Amino acid sequence: MNQIHSFSLTPHTYQPTTIIFTSKDLLNNIKILQWNCRGIRGKLPFLQHICQNLDILCLQDTLLYPHSTFRINAFQSIRKDSEQPGQRGICILIKNNLIFNHVDTSALQHPSVEIQGVSIDYSEDKEQLIILNIYRHPNLHTPQIWFEDISRLFTTAKKILIVGDFNAHHTAWGGSKTDRVSRMLLNAMDNVQAYIVNDGKPTLLTAPGTNRSVIDITIASADLAVACEVITEEDTGDSDHFSVNISIGGSFSFRHVLYN
Repeated sequence: MNQIHSFSLTPHTYQPTTIIFTSKDLLNNIKILQWNCRGIRGKLPFLQHICQNLDILCLQDTLLYPHSTFRINAFQSIRKDSEQPGQRGICILIKNNLIFNHVDTSALQHPSVEIQGVSIDYSEDKEQLIILNIYRHPNLHTPQIWFEDISRLFTTAKKILIVGDFNAHHTAWGGSKTDRVSRMLLNAMDNVQAYIVNDGKPTLLTAPGTNRSVIDITIASADLAVACEVITEEDTGDSDHFSVNISIGGSFSFRHVLYN
């Protein structure tokens, strides 16, 4: 049975318990996708097709409710459904051969943000890969302290990946404009070893001639950033967002880090 562990903002207090793969087995081969799917139930055939070569999928804007039926073959589904007006729903799909723990993100809850997390122990030394999946509502205010709180996670573990639709625009990662939310995000990451590793391509489908929008962001700790290859796909899968593929490890000789 998967266990639930608390995420603490105090460094070095988050304790892993499950050993499954060596670093070579997992972190040199793991493939992750993040995607604002804009409703998941009508996109099952597309998801079933693309997940064949993936280990983990982090989905936002699922529009799933507690009574909704949803299943992808060969994957476990960790859902945080829409339970109140205005919520969009998020979901992490994890391949059945991976053993994971839930991360308690209650310290990071805010009305403007939907957030969930999982951790995977990948070595005999109980090193962790922590993944957070986030959807930030574009029309709600998120305070600076929330960004500061989430940045502290990078002081508690070496290998952290934060993905999601932040609805934050900045020219540093390929957008056509810079807004207040993105400045708060970058200010919070300024004093920690965290890097935005997007490839600079738009993640939101917009009309020709309009602003480039890169709002689906991938943030990696220093240990992961040098080993990540991030590719924004060209198919929206009937969403208005392009999916983003993240490959960790392999034989990549260079990683382009956009901002830290």
